[in-house]
Amino acid sequence: MTSIPDRAPDPRPQRTRAAIFAVAQEMGAEDTDVTVNALAQRAGVSRAAFYSHFSSLDDVMCGIIEQMVEQVMEEEPEVPAGFTPHELVCSEIYAMCDYVAEHRAVLRGMLTWKISHRAYGSMVDMFSKLFKYGYRLLDCCIPENLPRNETARFHGGGVAEMLVAWLRKSERDAAEGRTLSSDVLAESVIRVLPSWYTGIEIGAPVPPRPQGAPLIPVSERGSHGAENDRKDTTA
Repeated sequence: MTSIPDRAPDPRPQRTRAAIFAVAQEMGAEDTDVTVNALAQRAGVSRAAFYSHFSSLDDVMCGIIEQMVEQVMEEEPEVPAGFTPHELVCSEIYAMCDYVAEHRAVLRGMLTWKISHRAYGSMVDMFSKLFKYGYRLLDCCIPENLPRNETARFHGGGVAEMLVAWLRKSERDAAEGRTLSSDVLAESVIRVLPSWYTGIEIGAPVPPRPQGAPLIPVSERGSHGAENDRKDTTA
């Protein structure tokens, strides 16, 4: 009996999603009203094609936010010797703030989209994942019986609020010709986090960003997820 050869996957759905993401980020950086009709027309796809991939603008924004945070966390697959866990998590905060500053026009634009609270919740979810991985790195430094899921959500939500406030302020600063610095944003975030997380005592100055510190690799973050989620439920 003759076997049917495996067919190559159809690349069109992936191209359509990529086109919608690209146009959404372009429109986010512009002073324009982002709607499903406008986004689909500019991406060169039909409304039906849009809705075959996304249920709403919320889904598009959630996908963009996820891509941004995952890109920050995917680099540097190995952790070199010579760095402490506290330096590693602080380096991650600097990298996150660098990425926000680099894409500030897109992110500011998306703040004006007509979206529900679910998209904002997606941003908090992504930052919460970053903190939960940081907790695993700092396992010996974390207060006993800390409810990690709830604390990660608390920290993720707080950082999201700080980033949104900075994005709005940065627009005013840029319009008035003031220099923007992601280091200032990162230092503000580090300053409000607990000392057991940053390794910096309350009231002490924030040291310069760790030079050469790696970013958190996704593969390591995922490999311990199930085990630590079980630990969270007992905390």
